[in-house]
Order: sequence, then structure tokens, then C-alpha cells
Amino acid sequence: VYPRAVWCGPVVGHFGHMIADFGMRVAAAAHLEPDAHFLFSGRPEDWPGVLRPPRVFYDVLHILGAPLERVRVLRRPAHARSLVVYPQAERLGGGAPSEAYLDFLQTISPPVRPRAGKDIDTLYVSRAGFLRGGLAGESYLEEAMAGLGAVVLRPETLPMSEQLELYGRARRLVFCEGSAIHTLGCG
Repeated sequence: VYPRAVWCGPVVGHFGHMIADFGMRVAAAAHLEPDAHFLFSGRPEDWPGVLRPPRVFYDVLHILGAPLERVRVLRRPAHARSLVVYPQAERLGGGAPSEAYLDFLQTISPPVRPRAGKDIDTLYVSRAGFLRGGLAGESYLEEAMAGLGAVVLRPETLPMSEQLELYGRARRLVFCEGSAIHTLGCG
């Protein structure tokens, strides 16, 4: 029995959905619920090939300030005396996050600003390393962007904190449509 808990949502193996579907609930809980447990549902078959949630799940929690000792991934029903459910800021097929939520994110996690200034002119965030969901010819785009002087980032190769640091150092960010753009919502 949990005395007070926040329902955060399911743990899924898709990065963009994890941020869009429960990131704002985690952010709110981490900063507004100092004693509550963070409840997620999940089963190992939901993230094939690993025994516990994927690394990015823990990256999201860390970036948004959630203390891991209060996180619980439930595999069967549980009981909470008091359960808080914060609204989703984004919904698949729904509207954008509210201005109030975006302002809240800015207060809890101001943008990364390196001491030395913007030392990367253009950062290209690629999808070429994804096994599924990449674009035809993306490796060519990587080569072309690098040839123009852009730094090429394959986001699946770095923890979110390092991605955010690179984003903060770049004068220009170029994204191919995809889930990596959701990282901007965490920083």
C-alpha cells in the first residue's frame, strides 16, 4: 500500500512516446510531490531484449528530477491511499502542450548554456542509426551535412544529458522528423 502516489503511465520502449506520454507527469511529480511514489506499469515484453526498462527510461527520470528510489514499475495491481494523476501535456493526435506547462518546464530545467558560448555552428540530429524508422538515404544526408561543417549526432548513442549539452552548444539545430526532437522538451 502506497500512502501517496502519482500515476505516471506505462513504460514503453519508444523514446518519443515515453517523453510525450509521461514526461510531463514525471516533471510535475518530481517538483510538486516531495513524498509520493511514482507509479508506472510495464512488463519485460513491452521492451524486448532487456530485463528492466530501457536506459532512456532512467535518463528521462533523471533529467526531470525524479528520485529513482521512489519509482516503481508495477507488473500487477497496487493500492494507493491517495493517487494523483497529472494531465498529459501532449497527446498523440491531440493539441500541443499549454503555455503554462512550457513555462513550468523552463522554471524547473532552464536551457543548458555552456560557459564558453555556442561552439557548434550546426548540429544535425540523424535517424540513420535506428534499425526501424530511419529514412532512405539518411547516411547520404549525414555525409552532406558533415561536408558542410555540421556536427552529426546519432542520439541513440548518447545519454540524454549529453544530448542536451550538445543542443545547448549549437547555434542551429537541424532535426530529421523523429522522436529525438522530444528531448528538447526535457531541457
